[in-house]
Amino acid sequence: MKKPGLHRLLVSDQYAYASLTSGGSQAECGDGSWCELAAGTYTLSVYNSFWEPIQNRVSLVPLMAGPGCPAVVGTGYDSAPTTGLAVDRLGIVCHAFTAAPGDRITADFQLTEYGDFWHWITDGTGKRLCDGSDCVLPAGEGGYRVLAEVRNPTGGFPAAYGLKVRRLSNPAGCVPVTMTAYGSAPAPAAPQAGCRTFTPTATGRYDAHGVDAEGGVSGIAVYAADGSTVCANGQDCSLVAGTPYTLLTDRAVRILSRTATAGCENVITLARDHKGTFAVPGEVHCLNLPVPQGAHVAVLSDGAASITVVDAKGTAFCADQLTDGTCVLGGTAPYRALVTKADPSDEGDVYRLVVHRTDAPSACRTFLPGDFTGKPVRMSVKSSTEVFADCLSIAAGDHSAREIFQIQRISGDSHATVYVLDEKGKPVCSVSTAYGSFATCALTGNAAHTVLVRGRNAPAEFALTRLDVTSTARGCVPTAAVAVGGPSTGGVPAKPGTFLCHQVTTAAAGDTLHLNARDAQGSARLLAYRANGDVVCDYFAAGCAVTGSTRYQVLIQVPEGKTAAPAYRLDALRIGTAAGPAPECVKVPNVSYGFGPLTDTLSERKTAICAVLPTATGDRFDLRFTPAGTFEQSPTPWLYDQAGLANGCSGWYSSEGQTYTCSLPNASPKTSRPSVFVIGLPEKPAQATTAVRAEATCDALLCGPDERTVGTVGPSTVGRGKITMTVTGSALREDGVVELTNGGFKARSTKTFVAPDRRRMTVSLDLTNAPLGPLSVSVFAHGMQYGMGSVTVVAPIRSTAAPTVGGTAVVGGKVTATTGSWSPVADSHTYQWQADGKTITGATSASYTLPSTLQGKQLTVVVTARKAGHPTVKATSAAVLVKGVAPKATTAPTLTGTAKVGRVLTLSRGTWTPTPTSYTYKWYADGKLITGATKSTFTLTSAQRGKRITVKVTATRTGHLTGTATTRATATVAA
Repeated sequence: MKKPGLHRLLVSDQYAYASLTSGGSQAECGDGSWCELAAGTYTLSVYNSFWEPIQNRVSLVPLMAGPGCPAVVGTGYDSAPTTGLAVDRLGIVCHAFTAAPGDRITADFQLTEYGDFWHWITDGTGKRLCDGSDCVLPAGEGGYRVLAEVRNPTGGFPAAYGLKVRRLSNPAGCVPVTMTAYGSAPAPAAPQAGCRTFTPTATGRYDAHGVDAEGGVSGIAVYAADGSTVCANGQDCSLVAGTPYTLLTDRAVRILSRTATAGCENVITLARDHKGTFAVPGEVHCLNLPVPQGAHVAVLSDGAASITVVDAKGTAFCADQLTDGTCVLGGTAPYRALVTKADPSDEGDVYRLVVHRTDAPSACRTFLPGDFTGKPVRMSVKSSTEVFADCLSIAAGDHSAREIFQIQRISGDSHATVYVLDEKGKPVCSVSTAYGSFATCALTGNAAHTVLVRGRNAPAEFALTRLDVTSTARGCVPTAAVAVGGPSTGGVPAKPGTFLCHQVTTAAAGDTLHLNARDAQGSARLLAYRANGDVVCDYFAAGCAVTGSTRYQVLIQVPEGKTAAPAYRLDALRIGTAAGPAPECVKVPNVSYGFGPLTDTLSERKTAICAVLPTATGDRFDLRFTPAGTFEQSPTPWLYDQAGLANGCSGWYSSEGQTYTCSLPNASPKTSRPSVFVIGLPEKPAQATTAVRAEATCDALLCGPDERTVGTVGPSTVGRGKITMTVTGSALREDGVVELTNGGFKARSTKTFVAPDRRRMTVSLDLTNAPLGPLSVSVFAHGMQYGMGSVTVVAPIRSTAAPTVGGTAVVGGKVTATTGSWSPVADSHTYQWQADGKTITGATSASYTLPSTLQGKQLTVVVTARKAGHPTVKATSAAVLVKGVAPKATTAPTLTGTAKVGRVLTLSRGTWTPTPTSYTYKWYADGKLITGATKSTFTLTSAQRGKRITVKVTATRTGHLTGTATTRATATVAA
């Protein structure tokens, strides 16, 4: 290397990497290939990073000033481009130009064909002063040059190129241009220069645009005399009078002053259409607006024009708010609308617009209110090739707090948008035929409203309707909510697109109602509002739960384009009160692994059932109906989170058919979140009644608030034999097992019963052969083994004294059993009465009243003793014979004869029922038995003198108790 300086180390293959060393030291080559080299000898090394051999060439190009760098034609904008050929990838293109330090230079290097290249501006040293796009030249050494490196041109080498080096500061060769008046054509293009100079006559705000032959507009960058940028895109440029500015474009030029008024027209009348026509491409119309400072305006157009509103100082307002009526004019009056063609490629040159003042009384026609009679008042709005907009007004006292605004297309295929504003220009809502077709609007109280309608310049007709959705709504059908299990109500749908209304009432605002609309077509939609008009049930929700009001306006609609069924049914069911879920709802004690089955039969008289679930956040259940069916013909489920009343059930199409999944919102940490589960009639019942059998499976390891635990196992003392034991815990499962062991003995439970709340599990074990003494206890549950200490096996409970039957065993009489004695003492006893050894159905109390059917039978009682952890043991009483009732004298026995010593008294035994089979008699003197007097007659002796005589008659009937009756006493026996 003889001449020191900056060099470029180039390779021909992308996988080759070159480096230089001198005296064992690596040469300083910035970015790997920019080498600042001293004079001397260097070693070149080339590394191949590809996996196969490559052919590669290397060049070391000095970048310092030298021969072979021709000068460009000139730096004026009217100078011809410099052209040449790039001959090799390993070469550098060089062109010199004349300039002074501080000049702002642009260098535009382009290949004739596509290819990779890059270029930079340098001085005599070859170092990069700046890229070619915009360069303020520093003081340089040895003159200024443009260097370029060309890579991979599509046509190969040599590759033709062109280079324009231009001085942007104090430029030469630019064509002067003047300001464009509103309503006039842009200045013609000057493509030979590509540069224009503009000297404003007045200080102000200007817009500079280039306009192509089709009218396409793009911003032009505006530069000061020193080449610095005044505004990059030509928009809203602040320019000073008498100062020259440079604009770079080869298109026609349009320079507009935002403060100028020349060409502005007074053609706008508020609320009336204005029609304008663009005469030439790029033309801008200026329309004076007859509104004061602070006015709220809406400027609607047919879409053929773009509109900018400016004040007297050229400040733009409301770029995104012109159409919705929210534009507030600040700044300085007067105001103008600057109108340009929205789509230059559109063949039409006509536009239409209308200006409304939205904070002042309008001249628009009155928007009449509708009702829910099925034939509401509709306001017709028509568009044509000459009319694209309309407006309506609503008086301050002629609306409710919330109303539905609906727009329907009657004819034509264009769309229209409605904007509703109050008297201060505040936007209330909007609705369009392109989406939704209706909206619920909160109207400002005691205020008039303006309704703006914007369509297109095409023949079409639209119908506008407004409907009160508060408690004062007209035409609603009174409908009282019913308890779960109550009947539905219904009606005939209106024409698709028309709303009907039920005003559903309930006793208290704290009540929670389930609302759902059903029809055979599945087309009826439901929308519900509280008394104040708040939306509580979404139009797209298939049923919902609502609370917070005693009156709800429930709207039914078949959407336009759908087919209405002959009738619809409405369910309005009270599923809760302020105190909690409705009493008709089944209380499910646990959902750890699911719940159910829930069973019932539904009809239009009983449209739904419900259950209260002890769920938790994040719970998710897979629901299965038996028999399975389609969504339309299977019962419909809703899972309402009691906190937010959101429905968590949704249908899915899976390999198993059409199924439901019901879930609650997630939260961390997991917390208790009770819910109400409702099952209603299908959308399209296959028959008059629908059998319901629903089972839900937890779609996770565990649902509900309980954790999986094992608490205790008892009792601690058990009897030898077949016993039961109880395990406590939470989220217990039916597959839980209790195991008792001691040496070679092991007993494992065989039957398991889990309580509905899953907090208690009862298991059966056979300890007939268990050794007396301690046994180790293990519980296998939740996939784990729990060591639970030990239990002690003792002799089983036994009877030490038999039970007895107390009382008289007579038909109609009451007998009472004693339990007898047991060792150890029993925890509880149960009773079973038997006749002749056979069980008497229903006779299971300690006391028993004997029916006549038991007369003559042997009565016993079986007492069953139970003690926790012991076998169940029975003992039977001794038998007693059940007898019939004793005969009873229906006519009392009497004595006849004279009460005198020596005379005979005769007994009449009276009449008895039932009829006795025999009688016996006993005679008494003053109540003392007369020995041997047992016949029906008796001869008085001196022993009876002075005493009164009675007779006791005993009546006997086989199989019955004996009956007795005593005569009245005679007179005192005389001597």
